[in-house]
Amino acid sequence: MGRHTAARASAWSRASAWSRAASRSGSTAGSAVAGAARRHPMRVGAGLAVLALGSTGAAAAAGAFGGPATAPGAASAAHAGAVQRTATTAAIEDASDEIARAKYVADLHLVPDDDAAARISDAQADLEALVTDARADLAGTAPRAASRSAESRDPAPVAGAESDGAPTAASVGTAAEVADAKATGTKTTATKTTATEASASETTGTPTAGAGRSAAPVATASEPAKQASPAPKASPAPKAPPATGGVVTADEIDDSAAHLRAILDAAPVQASVSVVPAPSEAEHAAAEAARLAQLAGSTADYGNGQIPASALCAPAFAPGALLRCDAAERLEDLDAAYRAAWGTDIAITDSYRSYSSQVSVKASRGYFAAQPGTSNHGWGTAVDISHAVGGYGDPRYAWMRENAPAYGWDNPDWARSGGSKNEPWHWEYTPAS
Repeated sequence: MGRHTAARASAWSRASAWSRAASRSGSTAGSAVAGAARRHPMRVGAGLAVLALGSTGAAAAAGAFGGPATAPGAASAAHAGAVQRTATTAAIEDASDEIARAKYVADLHLVPDDDAAARISDAQADLEALVTDARADLAGTAPRAASRSAESRDPAPVAGAESDGAPTAASVGTAAEVADAKATGTKTTATKTTATEASASETTGTPTAGAGRSAAPVATASEPAKQASPAPKASPAPKAPPATGGVVTADEIDDSAAHLRAILDAAPVQASVSVVPAPSEAEHAAAEAARLAQLAGSTADYGNGQIPASALCAPAFAPGALLRCDAAERLEDLDAAYRAAWGTDIAITDSYRSYSSQVSVKASRGYFAAQPGTSNHGWGTAVDISHAVGGYGDPRYAWMRENAPAYGWDNPDWARSGGSKNEPWHWEYTPAS
């Protein structure tokens, strides 16, 4: 390697310098390339390649060396689209209120005027159509006007066009001749001529002049010209779909909603309001008795001591106890009154007894236990309460004797003082008749 060759910069370094020059000034770089073509014909290829790189813009350079680049204005366009979507969503919500109002008026036949009702129906249908289209736009299921325009602007593929972006012979000759024309201050028509020659060159495969190559000999009358092969037909450009009105805007929805609102406000709406009197105390008591009777009948299909736990209810203050559901509900009411008077809940020690439990109790308590299959415990309508209530002379027992019957609960006659069995702890439920 000679000293002159070693001192010369590499081709990549020289191309990079040309690229920076082209980025700073595209037109200046073009003139410089043309001038270099005249002075150094062997360097024209590298210069034109750099010029082509500079003319393709920042996006092509970024795609070659660092990945895709953001096109100018793309960020602002995305922001504008987001703002538009937000406004459209808000407009849809407001329009939905007016649509619901129109449906309410129509369903209840509150507008006696047929003409006004027809205007409301038409305006409602128009607004619903806009809302449906706008929702499709937001979901991305409707064609966009912008997309259709973009498709119609896409040029059709040109026959013979090179896909790698390399300059053609026509561009080489044209750049050099235009540069010469600028340098001499004269006009030139070499562009059209050279482009024609370049097209013929691509068709016949014969190099043209102006690209640093020797011009091909021209066919004479005595030498028949070679038959040129036909150029491939260009593919047709994609047809854009017919326009359907474009994207629905928030202003369109707002205007349509305002129109429907104005018609509804002006319509002669007649609302008939009927006042239903509150039920009397007697009616309320009868309804409550019927409800409790229904609960009482829920165990009618079961025998004494044969009621499943799923058909029984537990009072809220005594979750371990099981009773017929109407008895449990009324015992809760009684307990609320008892707690208000004494500051504590009624302590339940026994409630529903299955048949086998009745047998066990009878075996252990003898005379004081009912015959198995006959006890009210077996019906889920009896409880035993703790001795905390006290005996017959205790004030709490006296309170229970005075207030419990209002809730359907009582200490039966046979269990009271002087009865056949002294059981102040035994209380039974009897529904009001």
